[in-house]
Amino acid sequence: MLRLSFLRIIMLIYLLLKAQLCFSAELKKVTICWEDGLKPPYLMYKDGESKGTDSLTGVAVEIVQNIFKKNNIKAENVLLPWKRCLVEIQNGNIDVVPNASINSERQEYAFFTEEPLYSTNIVLFYVKKRFKKKAVINKLEDFKNYTVGGYLGFNYKYFENKVIMDAGSTNRELLFQKLQIGRFDFAIEQLEVVNYIASKGLIKLNDLAYIPNAVMPKQNYYVMISKKSENAAIIKKILDTGISESQKNNYINKLLNKFNKDAKNKP
Repeated sequence: MLRLSFLRIIMLIYLLLKAQLCFSAELKKVTICWEDGLKPPYLMYKDGESKGTDSLTGVAVEIVQNIFKKNNIKAENVLLPWKRCLVEIQNGNIDVVPNASINSERQEYAFFTEEPLYSTNIVLFYVKKRFKKKAVINKLEDFKNYTVGGYLGFNYKYFENKVIMDAGSTNRELLFQKLQIGRFDFAIEQLEVVNYIASKGLIKLNDLAYIPNAVMPKQNYYVMISKKSENAAIIKKILDTGISESQKNNYINKLLNKFNKDAKNKP
């Protein structure tokens, strides 16, 4: 009897694995929505090429595209405003949205990868001449006398609605312009992104300084998978496996170093 039960368990496992392989073989294409507010070196256009989905590159793009390519799955890129990407994945019109932070609202309509695609240091930029000495923010309560500038549609729930926010900026140029003219005291940003843009000469940091965002010093960015996608389970498994392998092989840091080096070597 025990032998018979064991054989049944083995057969069940075999059938499940076989069904999963067949399911994977049927998955030929996924649609990916990338935010049109680019985030170099994670999401950007190739130098010298027209601005379109075929010209997308960057650390996040290379990792995600490489994962699907290894699994013989065609990745169809779509470029939309961030809030539109969220609407499309919620409605099931898009399979995947990378570069997403986790919150309970998004978890209602999307799965998240087990590990982050990458992480960035979150800092607060400020204009040096506006402070007699270096700004100090050690805890949430220290924000009470300041206003913080951020991006439209971004996730700032970790501030618990206790920080005065101007989250209406739609791009980095506008965010830093508002900071310079005193619309707010701090601009919350990803340090790696700002450093990359500055290395390309697109913004100047001479009169600016920054401090860590003590409330959220580091932000993890995951890949979202639409719960309405009929292939959600297999897509999530493929991404989870691929991201885990990328972490083990240090592929993410290698790409980050490559793109940063390329930026510094180009005029």
